[in-house]
Amino acid sequence: MGAAAGSTRFAHLRAGSTFSLRDATIAPERLATAAAEAGMSHVALTDRDGLSGAVRFVRAAADAGVVPIVGVDLALAVD
Repeated sequence: MGAAAGSTRFAHLRAGSTFSLRDATIAPERLATAAAEAGMSHVALTDRDGLSGAVRFVRAAADAGVVPIVGVDLALAVD
């Protein structure tokens, strides 16, 4: 699958948002628009230990014309 006209073939696959407490300061909506402004066709939101920003991110990505990739960075404890 080729890249869209004017887009790069690079995509961030590990980016947190303000929902990753103490890890990131970008709002999910701003992450999507920043990716579009950078010419990216895809961008991932991988917040730490939750999917709280996923709905806002997916909606903003659709509005910005960017394909959203949703993931989560889970911290697992082994007893």
